[in-house]
Amino acid sequence: MRQYENAMLYLNDALELEPNNWEALFLLAAVLIELGNYAEALTVLRKSLNIYYNVGAFWLLGYGNAMEGKKDEAYEIIRHLQSKNEHKHAIKLARIFSALGEKEMTYKFLEEAFKYHDSDLVALKSDPSWSSIKNESRFKDLIKRVGLPT
Repeated sequence: MRQYENAMLYLNDALELEPNNWEALFLLAAVLIELGNYAEALTVLRKSLNIYYNVGAFWLLGYGNAMEGKKDEAYEIIRHLQSKNEHKHAIKLARIFSALGEKEMTYKFLEEAFKYHDSDLVALKSDPSWSSIKNESRFKDLIKRVGLPT
């Protein structure tokens, strides 16, 4: 199902028609991250955020920084998200902590997301953000509690 190269073709076509489409830029950055092109993804995300600030692109910037090994930048974004309504951003924080390799913090915020019924939990099994923990018993237990088939 992960047809990243096809997605890039369509997103690049969309950006040719509308170069300042922040959503297409955001999606392109997400694809680039999954392909391991972190530096390019971060550039694209910054462009998207300059066009339209949104928390979706902002957390992904933190995730991309963590994946790129830019821990200070990732922690700066974590601090910013935590200064806001924390439970509202719990799953986003969990993703960044996961990319940083901080499992306890990842699970802390996954549990927070579960407590507040974050709608992103329905994608636990398909979201590549969780690939580093998907085989762990705590993660499998969370999948069951969310009500997803195992």
